[in-house]
Amino acid sequence: MAALFGQGASDGRREPKSLVEFRAGKMKQRGTTVSADTRKGLVYLKVEDSLLHFYWKDRQTGKVEDDLIIFPGDAELSRVGQCTTGRVYMLKFRDASSRRFFYWMQEPKESKDEDLVKKVNELIDNPPDPSQSTADGPLGPMGGLLGSQMQSLLGGMGGGVDQQQLMELLTSGALGPMGRVLGYDGGGGGG
Repeated sequence: MAALFGQGASDGRREPKSLVEFRAGKMKQRGTTVSADTRKGLVYLKVEDSLLHFYWKDRQTGKVEDDLIIFPGDAELSRVGQCTTGRVYMLKFRDASSRRFFYWMQEPKESKDEDLVKKVNELIDNPPDPSQSTADGPLGPMGGLLGSQMQSLLGGMGGGVDQQQLMELLTSGALGPMGRVLGYDGGGGGG
């Protein structure tokens, strides 16, 4: 079944794709001074469980250290103008707490910084509609199969399942709502 459904999360759900990502290190804050954490990192944004998440992970270990949920218009990423020795950015929340997180760009081309920051702020201000996601849309977690993998199967381009296996899968009811969409009610008769 792994060939049919692809590799996903351990619970069978497909891992959502990052909306934007870029290499960036974290900054440590002590009082009013920030200093660079020398680790290589990755900042990325994803919509999970209908919420926008801002992540920072260590690229060496793969460990996620920051998982910040951001509501529309709740924060802003901006360059720290006072820093003249590097490309430092601050994610500042607009709520009463005024939480701030600092990152330093590790992307090789500084010319792309402005576009990345603009994309992050656009996503914060106008996050994508989670109902548009194919990974967990109206058909549930199996909805993503109506994408390229199902088209590949139905188009005869392979995918690791032959016609008999596909018919058994459709008529067994294992596809739940997707089987009904395709005209199979799970009772052995197809539509």
